[in-house]
Amino acid sequence: MLSVARIADESAIRSIVHHPDIWGRVAEHDGLQWRYEPNDVYLGVFREEMLVGVWHVQSKNGVCGIVHPMILPEHRTVSADSEKLLCSWLKVNSKARKLIAEIPSIYRDVIWFASRCGYNREGRLRNACQRRGDVMDLIIMGKELWVPL
Repeated sequence: MLSVARIADESAIRSIVHHPDIWGRVAEHDGLQWRYEPNDVYLGVFREEMLVGVWHVQSKNGVCGIVHPMILPEHRTVSADSEKLLCSWLKVNSKARKLIAEIPSIYRDVIWFASRCGYNREGRLRNACQRRGDVMDLIIMGKELWVPL
């Protein structure tokens, strides 16, 4: 069974964030260190009772959050289902109306994943991020959690 729950255990979150297959894609440069932000939302993704991923949601403002999915490679088959659980959790437990993903343009697989989960391409920030010394564009994708009537 797949579930999500808010977690605040920094070592558990760090065990996911610093996994080599995750950290190598999210860190802008080698010297960057991950930092727990107590005002952000961290939702653990649990398969049975084992932590297999984390959805990190940073508040952009009162109604919008920036999402960072981090699912262990051997459990990525549940990524789309965990995103649905994330959205359901946010609808009940937050005031979020919109989610944004800021995706480096080299990660076509992540852009595809976001599209599959209902995120729409909303823009491109040219030369806005860096990965291993290479400057590249950020693709901005958004998803409405609540559709106005």
